[in-house]
Amino acid sequence: MKKIILLLVSLCTINLYAQDEEAETVKSAYYSNGFKMRIDRITFGFNTIYDWDKKDRFLNFTNGLSLNFGYQYNKHLYYGIGTEIRAKLDFWFTTLSLPIYADVQLSVSDKRVSPYFGLKFGGCVSLRGDCNAYYNLYQREDGKWFHEDFSNKDEQKGLYIHPEIGVRFRIVGIGIGMQFVESIRESMVYNSQFQTVEKERHKSFDVGGNLILSFRIGL
Repeated sequence: MKKIILLLVSLCTINLYAQDEEAETVKSAYYSNGFKMRIDRITFGFNTIYDWDKKDRFLNFTNGLSLNFGYQYNKHLYYGIGTEIRAKLDFWFTTLSLPIYADVQLSVSDKRVSPYFGLKFGGCVSLRGDCNAYYNLYQREDGKWFHEDFSNKDEQKGLYIHPEIGVRFRIVGIGIGMQFVESIRESMVYNSQFQTVEKERHKSFDVGGNLILSFRIGL
């Protein structure tokens, strides 16, 4: 009888140990060291364009999808490189840009649910800018007409910074972020009366917030 009891206790102990080991494996699956792929869906964003020269502010909306490859160094630190397709809707025109960045993410704890902090830092390449042109007609005192032609070209290219904060649920993360994207505006004015051409080129920053839904899987 004692042998049977000892045998049952041993089997229960082995079973519990196996369950604990399996639970620990599942728990640490997100933290397994190695190469990872991360996909971020920027579901909605809004930007305020701050023009350093003219001190103007404009409101528009952004949307994006990013993909990066990185390495899970330990239970807290992840780093990698990535790129993003970024669209900006300026009410009547959509511009496209391609940020390329280094990505660092720090999880606060090693629990299944943990707050995290992240930072993407790099540069931005313009894929399609906002180009528009128009002209005005004027009549001189001698009755002759002349016109002024205006053209503007806005492109998002230059510095790209994107800090974020959120909560991670194993392989899924939900957070909020701020984007700082450098923009270049080039404008030209042609006056047919005096045959003059005036050109301007100045920088501005798109500063805005967005919601982020991210997925990270092992390779």
